Amino acid sequence: DLYAQWRAALHPHVQKGGLLDAEDFPLEAFLKQVAAVVPLTEVEAKENATADLKEELLVMQARIHNARETEADLLARRAHFSAESAMLRVELQEQRSTNRGWGEGRLMDTKHRVQLRHEQAQLLEDQEQIRSFEAAATRNREEAAALRRQQEPLRQRAAQLEERARRTQGGGAELRKTVEAQEYELGRHKLVHVWRGEVAEAQKVGQEHQNEALALLRSTARIRADTENAEEDAFDARKLEVGPALCEECGGVMEPWRHRFDMVHACIRMIAKEGKGFRPEVLTFSALSPSRGVVWDIHEFRNFNAWRNKKVLTEATVLGPPLQVVRGELDSTCGVEVKSFNTCFTSASYLKKFARNVTRHAAEEDGVAVLVVVDPQGVEVASFGAGRGFFASEAKRQPIRQVMVLLGPTDPNIPQDREDLIQACKEGGCPEPLRLALTSWRLPNAAVGDLLMQHDRRELLPLLEDLRAVGEEQYKEFLSRFQATLRIIALHGGQDHLVEQFHRAATQRPKPLKGLPPWRRRQRGKEPPAWLEDGDSSKSTSAATEETSVPSLLSSSSMGSAQPSQPANPPRAVEKKPPPRQLQPTAKKRARIEAEQQHVDEIGDVDECELVPDDT
Repeated sequence: DLYAQWRAALHPHVQKGGLLDAEDFPLEAFLKQVAAVVPLTEVEAKENATADLKEELLVMQARIHNARETEADLLARRAHFSAESAMLRVELQEQRSTNRGWGEGRLMDTKHRVQLRHEQAQLLEDQEQIRSFEAAATRNREEAAALRRQQEPLRQRAAQLEERARRTQGGGAELRKTVEAQEYELGRHKLVHVWRGEVAEAQKVGQEHQNEALALLRSTARIRADTENAEEDAFDARKLEVGPALCEECGGVMEPWRHRFDMVHACIRMIAKEGKGFRPEVLTFSALSPSRGVVWDIHEFRNFNAWRNKKVLTEATVLGPPLQVVRGELDSTCGVEVKSFNTCFTSASYLKKFARNVTRHAAEEDGVAVLVVVDPQGVEVASFGAGRGFFASEAKRQPIRQVMVLLGPTDPNIPQDREDLIQACKEGGCPEPLRLALTSWRLPNAAVGDLLMQHDRRELLPLLEDLRAVGEEQYKEFLSRFQATLRIIALHGGQDHLVEQFHRAATQRPKPLKGLPPWRRRQRGKEPPAWLEDGDSSKSTSAATEETSVPSLLSSSSMGSAQPSQPANPPRAVEKKPPPRQLQPTAKKRARIEAEQQHVDEIGDVDECELVPDDT
C-alpha cells in the first residue's frame, strides 16, 4: 500500500513536467511512515536468522557427510579384519593339528619339517622388514617436521629480499647515470690504450713510422684544442637531455614527462580562466618532492605572463620559468619560487609554515581555514542542485575563508608521506582534514577540475561547512539515507494528494541567511562590534511567532508548531548595527540571475560581484 501510495502521488506530477526540490523533502515524515509499515529491525532480524540457519544447515550437512564416510571406512576395515581373523583361525587350527601330530609322533616327514623352518625364517624376516619400514617412516616424519620448522625463516628471508629489491628499484636512475659516466671514462681509457699501442708499434717498425705517429698525435691535439673539448661538451649536452630542460634553439621543454612535470603542467592549466589568465580564487599552487619544491604565486605569475605577452599556457610558459629560476636567469619576481629541501628543512617543514600563514590570513578575515584531502575513502561529492548546506553550522560567526587542498601522494606504497604532510598541516594550525572522494582521485589534474566545477556550482563551500558541522560518519549516513529516499521517490508515483503536499513543502523556502559578516579584513587590535557578539535576539524572537506550514526536515534542527511569543527582556544599549553589505551580481549578469533565482538571495563569485549596500 505504501509503495502504491507514493507511486500514484509522484508519477503524474513528473509526467506533467513538474520539478522536485530535494532540499525541502520531508525526510523524517517519510522515514517514520516506512518504519511504521515494516520495521527495519524486524526485517533485518528475519534475514539474519535465515542466513544463520542456512549456515548451520550447511555445517550439519558437511558433518553428516563426514560421518557417513567414516562409517563406510569403519565397515570396510571391519570386513577386512574379519577376513584376516578367519584366515588366522584356519592357520592356527592347522598349526595346532600339526603340533599335536608332532607331539604324538605321527609326523616324521623331513620335508614338512624343512618347510616349516623356512616359513618361520620368512616370518622373522618379514617382521624385521616391518620394523625397518617403521623406523624409516619415523625418520621421514622427523625430517618433514624439521623442514617445516626451517620453512618459516626462509619465508621471512624471502620477504626481506623482496623489501630490499623494492628499495633498490628507486636507485635505478642514479645507477644508470653512474654507468653512463663509467662508460664515458672507459671509452677515454680505451682511446688512450689504442694510442699507446700505435706508438709501440711505430717504435718497432722504425723511426719513420714513429715520426708519423707523433705527427698524428700533434694534429689530434690541435683538433681537440680547436674544438674546445668537444667530447666533454657532448657529454654535458647528453646529461642535459636527461630530465626536463630548456632547448637552446626553440626555447621549448625537452622530456617534460620526467619527474611528473607533465602532471604539474596539467594542474596549472586546470586553474586557468578565459579572459583573466587564472582563477582569482586560487592563490598558490605548490608541487613538492623530497628534494625540491616549486611554488607558483598565481597572481604574480599571471602578471609575469601578461608582461611577456604569453596568453597560452604551453609547456614552455608553465615549466620554463622554474627551469630558468634554477639556472639563475629569473628571480622570484616572476611568480615562481624553487625551494631546496634537506634533512633540516623538509617539504613537511615548508607545508607547516605555509599552513600557519593560511590560518593567519583566514583569522584576519574573521573566518577559519580548513584542509581538504582527496581520498577515495572520504565523503562522496554528490550534487543535489542546492546552493547551501543541509545542517546548521558556524558559517554565520566563523565561515570558511581559506581552503588548502592536498592532492597526493596517491601511491599506496608510501602511505607515511601523506600522513606526514597532514600532520604538518595540523601543526600549522589547520583542524582535522575533511576527506572528499572524487571519481578522478588518481589524477591530480582531474581532481582539481572536479573541485573547481563544484565551486562554480556554489556547492563546495556548503559541503565543507556541513562536514565541519556534523562530521564525516554522520554526513555519510545522511547522504546514504537521502539518496535512498530520492530513489524511492523516483520509483513511486501516482497519488495526486501526496504530490500536492510535497509540492507545498518544496515551495516553502526558508528566509535567506542574514547577518553574515562582511567580506573585509579586520584591523589588528580592533574589537568586533557589539551587535556581532550579542546576536540578533529580536530577530530570533520574531521568527518564533511566524507560522510555518511544513517544517524543513533536511536541517539538523527541528521546528514544531508555532508558539505564542513571550515578552522579551528589555534590550540593552548597544551600538547601532551598520547596514549589511551583500555581494550582488554585476549589471551585465543581474538580469539573467534574477530570472533564474527570484526568491533566493545567494552570494556569487568574488570575481563577478560588486559590493552594494543592502537598504532592506
